[in-house]
Amino acid sequence: MPGRGGEEPAGATRWTAPGTELPVVVGARRVHLLAAGMAVAVGLVLGAGAVAGRPGVVASVAVVQALLVPAWILGARRPGRIGGMIVGGAAAAAADIALLVRDRTSPAVLLGVLGLAVPALILHQLTRGVVRVRVTESLAGIAVLIAAGVALSTLIALARAEDGHRLAGTVVLAAAAGLAAARLTDAVAPVPRIADGLPYGLLAVVLAAAAGAVAGAATRGGPLSTGGGAAVGAVVGLVVALVAVGAGFLTLTLPERRPGLVEAYLWVVLPIALVAPVGYLTALSVAG
Repeated sequence: MPGRGGEEPAGATRWTAPGTELPVVVGARRVHLLAAGMAVAVGLVLGAGAVAGRPGVVASVAVVQALLVPAWILGARRPGRIGGMIVGGAAAAAADIALLVRDRTSPAVLLGVLGLAVPALILHQLTRGVVRVRVTESLAGIAVLIAAGVALSTLIALARAEDGHRLAGTVVLAAAAGLAAARLTDAVAPVPRIADGLPYGLLAVVLAAAAGAVAGAATRGGPLSTGGGAAVGAVVGLVVALVAVGAGFLTLTLPERRPGLVEAYLWVVLPIALVAPVGYLTALSVAG
């Protein structure tokens, strides 16, 4: 936010929402550094779960999902918050339970969870009553939350494979390493700019893929060779960095506010969650 005398803080950048006259001013460097630290923390939690085996993967995924729901509702500040938390939390829980009950490597059962979420979204909007405003915005926001929560559950399905907890560990550590590298790079040199007005650079995406490859090679073992781990890590690191850039456009629609831990958690976990199915497919393809 502007400092005294209308001056912007050091390291700030101005993001202007398309079609509006009100700019959103944030400390870009601070945001990147905060997100880099959060990526390391989330990676440690999910990585520790993978080290603990299949039960650890389930527990760590559940913890990250549980925190993602309020982080999205509070950080994205979309309408229909209470119902959104209920629907989003229920979808994530149902996805985890469905995979545990089915106890198979295939995540096909998650399609049923996503299918049931559609009428739940509509029912939620109907129950909002007289405060039913910005319906499209509310629907879209909660739909993204549901997709992210359910997508993160694919790590549980991956853990069901032979030495699957090691594969899940490779995916989450590569994603966390890629995000941390990308955010640190953008904090120093966000070049060349991917989009005007956003402090994200193509160099960060390239280095995210490299960091993911290093993390993947370092976690080799079980069904993955060093080269296989590096390949999985590179793909995950590249995709998670690109998804993070897409999530960055979310800030263009937010009211002017200095981002904190809630936003940092959201901007880290959302890309990791959405890249989980990519990691699932890549890890099983390379391991197979």
